[in-house]
Amino acid sequence: MTGAQRISSEVVYWWVRGVETLPHAARRRLHRRRLLSLMEAELPVPLESVHAEFVRADRQTIVGCAIERRRLADEIGTNATSLTPTAPPAYVPERTPLDRMNLLTGPFEPVRVRRWRRARSLTCIAAGVAVSALLWLGTARRITALNAASAGTREARAQIAGELFPFATSSGTPVQLRLEAELRQLRSAARARSGERAPGNAAVSLARFAAMWPDDDSVRVHDLSATGEYVHATLTLPSMASVESFMASIDSPEGWTVWPQDMQRERDGIRLRLECSIEDGGAS
Repeated sequence: MTGAQRISSEVVYWWVRGVETLPHAARRRLHRRRLLSLMEAELPVPLESVHAEFVRADRQTIVGCAIERRRLADEIGTNATSLTPTAPPAYVPERTPLDRMNLLTGPFEPVRVRRWRRARSLTCIAAGVAVSALLWLGTARRITALNAASAGTREARAQIAGELFPFATSSGTPVQLRLEAELRQLRSAARARSGERAPGNAAVSLARFAAMWPDDDSVRVHDLSATGEYVHATLTLPSMASVESFMASIDSPEGWTVWPQDMQRERDGIRLRLECSIEDGGAS
């Protein structure tokens, strides 16, 4: 944007102060009102009739430039976008950045400059919104990909577990319990094939199963089957905590083991399938 204009330094009022002579509040930043109040004592005209700008010549010096508002309005050219003074007096530090001492600010800011600054602000806001949208979209895609990968892993794990343990594919029983139940079934099948032990009395198995049953009124029994070597029972308990308490309170007879073969969460509680069987080497 062009339209830089210069004004003679003889028609402006100059003000130079060391930072150490200023109040602490005015040292930290160039607060226009505070600096104008300090400058007022050295102005030959009322403070309300001037427009001023301030810059730092260095870390220890502040330079002010003021001009009467009436003269400033007369000096502004048609296409002017900035108005800076020419070479300052000798008492003004040479290192003063005059190009930053633009007098066309505040109420004297040109309309085209105000429009350009507003358009730039809107452009920055739009760019920020676009970047934020892209970041959000990228994050959403990453989350979707991670969820899909996690779902695929769960499906693959469930498929493998279903192939290994078809009797409990949809039960949600922990893998460790499934392995233990499968191992016990394999052992029972092996004993049956090898003829290690003749079939025992199912009544004896039921009696031993009843003897180890804990005193728990919350347990509902659905079915019960027995042979000379094992007893299968299906029952329902109110919650997983009650399942853990029930299993911990079972007192297994010597030579017998009790295992949770399958668990399913249902509307009325936890359905549990138990197996009580003779251990290897145990008496029937």
